[in-house]
Amino acid sequence: MKLNYDCVRDTLLVLEEITGFHPGTQVFRKISLDDIHEHLPDYTMDDIAYTVCELLDAAYIEGNYVSGIRSSTYIVSNITWAGHEFLKNIASESIWKESLEAIRPLGSVSLSILAQVASAAIMRRLGI
Repeated sequence: MKLNYDCVRDTLLVLEEITGFHPGTQVFRKISLDDIHEHLPDYTMDDIAYTVCELLDAAYIEGNYVSGIRSSTYIVSNITWAGHEFLKNIASESIWKESLEAIRPLGSVSLSILAQVASAAIMRRLGI
């Protein structure tokens, strides 16, 4: 399955909004794929599940794969430090578009390369 970069960005943006502690506790809410899909109905559940799987593998989010008798799913609890860094680099719509345009000739790249491309775009804008 091909990773949808827009789904990656949108998923992280949604998780930033809906993750956090249960009120009055220091216990993270558990976010299901259905919760994410409610906020991102334009993506298929397969796209969201694959994105969450890859974000877990990249250590951009924390969560678990939960397998039951009749179904299985992913549960997300938090965005990691690395995930927040990546998200902050790609949150700007103009930086995001510039980054995607830069990688377009390659077809696809790893998330770590995409993160570096976005970071380089920010550095250029800052004159660094």
